[in-house]
Amino acid sequence: MEILAQSLEATGREASRATQGAPSYDGQFGPKVAGIGTEAWSRASAAADRLESLALWLRGKAAEFAAADQLQQGGLVGPITGWDQLPWWLELVIGMFPGGDLLDISKELDHFIEGQDVDKLVLVLAILGLLADLGYLEPTPAGEAGNAGLAGLKIIFKAIPAGPLRDEVVELLVRAARDEGLRRRVAEIGEQIVRHPELIDVLRRNPEAVSVLLRNGPEAVETLARFGDDGAALVSKYGDDGLEALRRYGDDLPPDDIGRLLHFTNSGGEISGDVLKAFGGPTGMAGDIPEVFTDRTVLALGRLPDTTAAAEAGENILKFTDWTMEDNFLKLNEAIQNGDVVHLVSPVTDANLAHPFYEISVYTRELDLLMEAGYKRVGDYLVPPH
Repeated sequence: MEILAQSLEATGREASRATQGAPSYDGQFGPKVAGIGTEAWSRASAAADRLESLALWLRGKAAEFAAADQLQQGGLVGPITGWDQLPWWLELVIGMFPGGDLLDISKELDHFIEGQDVDKLVLVLAILGLLADLGYLEPTPAGEAGNAGLAGLKIIFKAIPAGPLRDEVVELLVRAARDEGLRRRVAEIGEQIVRHPELIDVLRRNPEAVSVLLRNGPEAVETLARFGDDGAALVSKYGDDGLEALRRYGDDLPPDDIGRLLHFTNSGGEISGDVLKAFGGPTGMAGDIPEVFTDRTVLALGRLPDTTAAAEAGENILKFTDWTMEDNFLKLNEAIQNGDVVHLVSPVTDANLAHPFYEISVYTRELDLLMEAGYKRVGDYLVPPH
């Protein structure tokens, strides 16, 4: 590396020397070429200085490893064991220092030599950490913040179990090692996580949310920091849709209700059987509103032709200016929160639960939401749990 630094500086010096004698044309060409040569020498010299500094740092690290090895061989210290037993906060502190990634690389090399499985995820992150150290090659400040962020990500990633999710993260990080823009994005995500250290434990408990963070960037970290475990669990279950829903509805709804909204809009035929079991049957069944609920608002619910007729007869129905599935949920969810009683004006049958284009009808989704909220059928009415 020192030889490369010397060669780089010599090349810059030669470029400057070669351009100093450029002929002038109309008083402009010569000075411009000379200026380019001088700038090339300046940049080459700065890069050479950084290379030499990095070489000195690496030599110092090598000497530290050699000294530790001699102490261990002399019996003055025991062998390094229990890498996986280090508390995460200690790993974070170690990883925040330039060169801390060498410890992870050393550990994975030990695993390789001993015939154990190499953790590709940890190894790729350690390489990214060294690339952050190599920020000294650029005319920008050193990458200590990037190291801290990558150290935080490393702790989180270790909690991802083996399988497709871990493979997805490894693939993304391998791309980041080759792409400077993606590498910076990963580092920025890590830096945001370090600013919200409570997220480290949250993401270790909800590792499925990690791939969503990597796809959506540092802004996603701010969203999850706001909603904690409930938000991370939602994102783990619904992916990018869960993150977008948190951003869109988080000011008005808690994560549990946002989860119900996503269930309402994304469910398919798998819910029809439970709805039939809970509420199935024709209208006109015996039973009336229990006395304890007689002072509640009664909301007519059913297929569109039946609710239209109910509204003409003076009953309350869900009303919309421009209907959307989300608005349908929000209005019905508000009625549930208010403890409204529901009047079934359409039979709960296979025919009314199905839809020719969307697998299940909106009526099915509404009944499923009421079932999950604890409603019970009494005659033609659904009454709340309390």
